[in-house]
Amino acid sequence: MKPNLEFLESCGIARPTLQKFMLSRPGFFYQSTERLKQIEERVRELGCDPKSKMFVSAIYTMSSLSEKKWKAKLELLESFGFSKGEVFTMFSKVPYLMSRSEEKLMKVMDYFLNELKYDKSFLASRPVFFGYSLEKRVIPRLNVLQALRSSALLTRDVNLLKVCLISEEAF
Repeated sequence: MKPNLEFLESCGIARPTLQKFMLSRPGFFYQSTERLKQIEERVRELGCDPKSKMFVSAIYTMSSLSEKKWKAKLELLESFGFSKGEVFTMFSKVPYLMSRSEEKLMKVMDYFLNELKYDKSFLASRPVFFGYSLEKRVIPRLNVLQALRSSALLTRDVNLLKVCLISEEAF
């Protein structure tokens, strides 16, 4: 574990971030340092900033995916019109995006792109939607917004992402 911690610190990841990450995912630190270095290099090549809070999550996500799974998910996202660059940007913002099942990715893309008729740039700039449950969070909140709009109770336009970011209790 120690060589991996030292390596990740040398990449610019703060010790408190690593300590917190180690408590939640200790097994991650038991892989070989050589493998970890290869993954870190690949994550940098994808455009992830080592100073970003998401950098260690990107390394973790990449370490949990086989090359075959990564390619399959990349191809799936490309089949919906996303460029590799857009996928890499989405990954750098929300690394867990690529750890979602292909079924979950398809459901989210189908809902936003085909049912709601949003442009793919909407999802590309808001990849956090891939982490939300459509059935438990997005659709119910969208229904509330639509009901408020149809009753003329909303006096201004409300951002769906901001509404989804609100905790369940506050909502």
